[in-house]
Amino acid sequence: MISSGSNLWPRSVSVGEVTYPPGGRLGPRRQHDVQLVLVHEGSMSATVDEDTRPIQRGGSVSLLLPGHTETFDFDTARPTRHSWIQANVPDIPEELEARLARLPAALPTSTSMAALARETLAVAAASPPPAHPLLHALVTATLWRYITEAERRIDPRATLAQTAREHLHAELHDPDLDLTSLARACNVSAAHLVRVFRRETGVPPIAYLWQRRVAVGVDLL
Repeated sequence: MISSGSNLWPRSVSVGEVTYPPGGRLGPRRQHDVQLVLVHEGSMSATVDEDTRPIQRGGSVSLLLPGHTETFDFDTARPTRHSWIQANVPDIPEELEARLARLPAALPTSTSMAALARETLAVAAASPPPAHPLLHALVTATLWRYITEAERRIDPRATLAQTAREHLHAELHDPDLDLTSLARACNVSAAHLVRVFRRETGVPPIAYLWQRRVAVGVDLL
């Protein structure tokens, strides 16, 4: 449940995609919005308030928050293609501002995040009016997807089976999802994951995955 102090509805949005040539640079600039940067190809190094973040490579998404000075250096060996989704939220509640500040600066791009981002970019391209309500809703949903996935990673109360189930739900439509990639996402061995998951749910993780896929298929039918 989202509390009344968790408002992220934007006054305005900016969505797009760009490719920088090898050795490209952006900034320094002052960030005024809540922004997600999804790197698809190449890599990017961001310096925020003189603090250089780890290199962000293809298949990852990072969070940028208002009130900071940023500089971006792009892959020197090949072009870097990335998209951005940003929301101008004039009065972020203090509770939410503190919540955002605690999140990891970057995450792997989940299947759910990638799907939301693609839809957001498609709507932005097809709907020139910047105040289009669907576009604003999609930007907000993508930001909340990042928050949800990031907090799941840092929640000390989350059990291994719960973390694995949430990852399975988020990546349900990924055809490459298997036991090895699931165990890697949970930072455990495949054998340990199977033992714990079976003990807590009664079935191994891949059986659970196919149960969920069948249930989704039945719902669609």
